[in-house]
Amino acid sequence: MNLLLACLLANWLLAGPSGGDGVVDSFIRDGVKPKDFEKLTQNAKKGRTHLAEFGSGFFITKDGYILTNHHVVEDAAEVVVVRGDVAYRAFPVAQSKKSDLALMKINLFPRGTNGVYVVNGIPTAPFLPLADGCQIGQTIYAIGFPNPEVLGFDPKVTRGIVSSLTGFKGQKDNFQMDAALTGGNSGGPVVDEYGNVVGVSVATAHRASLSANYAINMETVRKFVPKEIKFTTGIVGRALKTEKVISRVTDATVLVLKYGEGACERITRTVTDADDVRAREDDTRIRKAMLDARLCKLRKEWNDLKEITDWILDSRSEIGDVREWNDLAREELGLHIIILAEADGRDVTARIKPICGFKEAFVPCGKPVRLFGGRAKRGFPVEARLDYEDDEWIWRGELKCCYDWRGTKEIRVVLKHIGKK
Repeated sequence: MNLLLACLLANWLLAGPSGGDGVVDSFIRDGVKPKDFEKLTQNAKKGRTHLAEFGSGFFITKDGYILTNHHVVEDAAEVVVVRGDVAYRAFPVAQSKKSDLALMKINLFPRGTNGVYVVNGIPTAPFLPLADGCQIGQTIYAIGFPNPEVLGFDPKVTRGIVSSLTGFKGQKDNFQMDAALTGGNSGGPVVDEYGNVVGVSVATAHRASLSANYAINMETVRKFVPKEIKFTTGIVGRALKTEKVISRVTDATVLVLKYGEGACERITRTVTDADDVRAREDDTRIRKAMLDARLCKLRKEWNDLKEITDWILDSRSEIGDVREWNDLAREELGLHIIILAEADGRDVTARIKPICGFKEAFVPCGKPVRLFGGRAKRGFPVEARLDYEDDEWIWRGELKCCYDWRGTKEIRVVLKHIGKK
């Protein structure tokens, strides 16, 4: 038997559930099912604590350090992490409310059934390397346990891109992405196509529209992780197959169970953070807007239908028949164009002489104008001449385009001075 393994086993046998140096064994049990979650710890079994929240987390080192959000484990009496069907006690290492990050650790002891890898007799956790950062437009994957009581307790994967390198109202410690998140995703990893962590999921569309989601960036993560924790830096090379990346990341992602003080009959909601409450309120508004849109369609109130469906699409992107209703409203309202004139870098009110494509003989600058096309008409030419005079110069420009869209389109024409007055 490996000498190191023999020593570790001897220490564990002598010390019971703790090592000789007082380190508590994190392993609770394997074969865990969701119905067991409420009473995994001795305190929960005795009614001294209760299961309060679900969240996500992930290993960043092979010796059991786990990164998650501060709000996921804030004020926790006990924390348990579940990987697959194996449960471990997790012990706090560092927390920062400002950056909304928390670091925990599970202590790995040599066992045949503790759900971790064993390399040369030493238990090893499956961990994820940390990238240096991310770029706008970069493909990313968000992994976590969104609303596990409803969607199930297997890790879920959503794909998207990095939309902005700043968060809500330009926050420098977050970045924005369009990968869908919801309550329970908090604390989960956001990875690139190589499986390197580029962020930590933190919030879902809670202040603006439901199409905006945020993650804590790697600069903030690296500043938070204590220097003595030796994580691995991600390496960018040949892109891996998506299935391999997802398998590797989900293997290192854990479900985080937060236990609060005192007894509780049952969990009243999946996640108690403010983001989840706001997401539920937004869901209610979306459902009401869908009913209003359906009523406007039946009544043929096209302008109201367009405004409502515009809001839904901006809030939730594609959903049900909303895109079809939006297109119908725009077609019923007619095909329109707005012409804006610019001279010497400033907006001006030019005289517009329509040549072809316009239904009206008089075309106001900066106002919607109905075009000649009918309900299904698309792809016809639109031409006009623009003239403007200031105190010194005469300006002129031409609009020539092919109308190949639905609804109202804005066109800006840059005028050139053709001589003095």
